[in-house]
Amino acid sequence: MNDYNSTNLSHKERTKVIQLVLAGLDDSLSQENSQHLVPPGACISPRVLKVVEIGDFWAKRTMPSIRLQGKWMLRAGVLPNRHVQITNPSPGVLLIQLIDETHHPN
Repeated sequence: MNDYNSTNLSHKERTKVIQLVLAGLDDSLSQENSQHLVPPGACISPRVLKVVEIGDFWAKRTMPSIRLQGKWMLRAGVLPNRHVQITNPSPGVLLIQLIDETHHPN
C-alpha cells in the first residue's frame, strides 16, 4: 500500500516542489488573495488525502480520484479560476503548477 511517505521525498525536496508551484504565480494576484499566500521559503504542512475509487463498479470500470479543496490551497498560491498543469515526474509523484495565463488563455 502506498502512503505519503512512500514517495521518499525529503523535506528539502518537498520544499522545492512547493517552491516550484509558487513560482508559477504572477503579479496579477489580488490584494485580498495575496494575504493568504505563504511567504517565500515557508512550507505548507503536508496534506494526506485518500485516493478513492470512482466509476461504474458493476461494470468494473473504475478509476482513482483525488479531490483537492480547502483554504490551504489559497495559502499555497492556487487561486480560483486559474489553470494548473499536473505532471508525473516519477511514479507516485504528482506535481501541480500554475500555468502562466498569458501563454495559455484557455
